[in-house]
Amino acid sequence: MTESTVTIEATDLSPSTRVGEAEDAWLRQLARRAEADTLALRLSGRNAEQEPIVYFDACRGSWWTGRYIGEVAYQDGTLRILPRFGIPQLGRWLGLIWGVRILSSRGKYETSRLWLWELLAKLWEARLLAAAKHGLPARRVEETYRGATVRGRLDIRSTARELGTGRRNLVSRSRNRSVDREIASVLLCAFENLRGQLRHLGDHRTWLTPRAQSIIGGLQGQYGHRVPVSSVEIKRPIRYTPITESYRPAVDLSLAIIRQRPMSSAAAGQQDVFGALIDMAEVWEMYIYQLLNTSLIELDVCHTGRADENEEHLLRSTSTGERLGGLKPDILIRSLGSRGILAVLDAKYKNTTRQSDRPFGVHREDLYQMIAYLSSLGQKNASINGGLVYPAGAGEPAINELQDSSPWSIRRTESAFWFLGVDCSSGSIGADGLTTGEVKFVERMRSLTESDETIRRVLVGV
Repeated sequence: MTESTVTIEATDLSPSTRVGEAEDAWLRQLARRAEADTLALRLSGRNAEQEPIVYFDACRGSWWTGRYIGEVAYQDGTLRILPRFGIPQLGRWLGLIWGVRILSSRGKYETSRLWLWELLAKLWEARLLAAAKHGLPARRVEETYRGATVRGRLDIRSTARELGTGRRNLVSRSRNRSVDREIASVLLCAFENLRGQLRHLGDHRTWLTPRAQSIIGGLQGQYGHRVPVSSVEIKRPIRYTPITESYRPAVDLSLAIIRQRPMSSAAAGQQDVFGALIDMAEVWEMYIYQLLNTSLIELDVCHTGRADENEEHLLRSTSTGERLGGLKPDILIRSLGSRGILAVLDAKYKNTTRQSDRPFGVHREDLYQMIAYLSSLGQKNASINGGLVYPAGAGEPAINELQDSSPWSIRRTESAFWFLGVDCSSGSIGADGLTTGEVKFVERMRSLTESDETIRRVLVGV
């Protein structure tokens, strides 16, 4: 990547300060050309609602970043967006999601791309593990054997020709599994690239899980430790079979890593915006789910926000049965015994700063969304709890106040509406591996799901 004349560093969902004329002109071009959905690396494989990477707020007269973090390069400029709660906190969230330590504490990540490469390595490993669930990328190759014995299926016509020429050979054919060389080459080349970028961590065993090491070892056993991938091979499309189709996401990311331009945005028909972005809304949703799933073992915590099917719909035709307006809350908490829904949660990675269009710090459409969930998923003669979960901390006073006033009652129903915050400024970790903020959040969730009768008494003021 060439030396940039414009370099802007910011944090997600925050105003960009010190924007001069050159930076303003560059940001306006970037905002028109960059497309977040082509630059974002998805953790779950499902696309979320797109949001601008950066936008100009005319009311406040400043540039703001969206919910993405990462790095974007366009022409002679670079925009680097760091997580607003800090890289150590991001590493903790991702570590809980994947069950491994993600980011090391070495180096000054805020002034380098090391943190981004460590994150790319973990995303690459996650795709590799998902692809290799049923084995190495193999395809069926037909092989012909000539000799005194038959291997596979006897080829009668070819055998007759052999005997007619005086050679006493039997011709047989068999279809054997062979590791796909093209896919293996790309994966191994990406691995070597990542190993070079992460050499500050030492041996690759410090950032690859044993399972991933075994997969790489299997590929190396077939084609050696270093398989060069020429520019011609990179441009040539890879032919996938039903057996190797699962490797497509891993190969796509591998090719991006090889080019050292992780993704490209094809806005306006030109691929001139390069970079890699992580959708923090997706990270936050998966983090909240993993936190509750590993803590509330006495309940059934379901991650429905990324599922293919809808739990319920807003409308159903009484004449045809057709359904309209699918509802997909992020998290459902059910009772293990009755399977009844105890709580509906939506994780919102948004700031709760009070503004003229949202004086209480929360977006009105988020309130409508949760009320729609509660009205559709609730059962007759049974209360149901609903909550919006936001990042909380010293700079988020609104969510703290709304949480202290919870639960809120929804008119004409028995449902309770909760505002919930997870303190992201707490750095102390207890013996259970949770921070003080996480412990408080889990305890609050446990208490509001323990007894529907308790919630009823709170709502009616008994």
